[in-house]
Amino acid sequence: MYLRINGVELPTPSEMTISDYDISSEAKRNARGYFVMDIIRHNVHKIEATWKKLTFEQYKAIRDAVAQKVYLQVTFIVPDSNSEQTLTMYLGDREVKPYSYVPSMRYYTDVPLHLIEH
Repeated sequence: MYLRINGVELPTPSEMTISDYDISSEAKRNARGYFVMDIIRHNVHKIEATWKKLTFEQYKAIRDAVAQKVYLQVTFIVPDSNSEQTLTMYLGDREVKPYSYVPSMRYYTDVPLHLIEH
């Protein structure tokens, strides 16, 4: 499954989970004990991609694609429609695990990327 950000195709993720959720403005129990909520938006998409092993160049390509951008144009196959769509998303937290510090063999492992629909 491919993933493009602002037109830049990223390396193929080792794993990718696409989820969707509803956003509510308020959720609580009423005086009778029933759960009530006001849903203000349905089917907001979230992508959790992970790369098991990346070279420095691959890692840098991913970081450059998302660097200092508030809203990203993310293209991927949306499972619900089985079609390619481009959605405006923002970036979640970033982290990296260096695997090797040897300059000629610099790799990173378990690199996650979290993208949430705007």
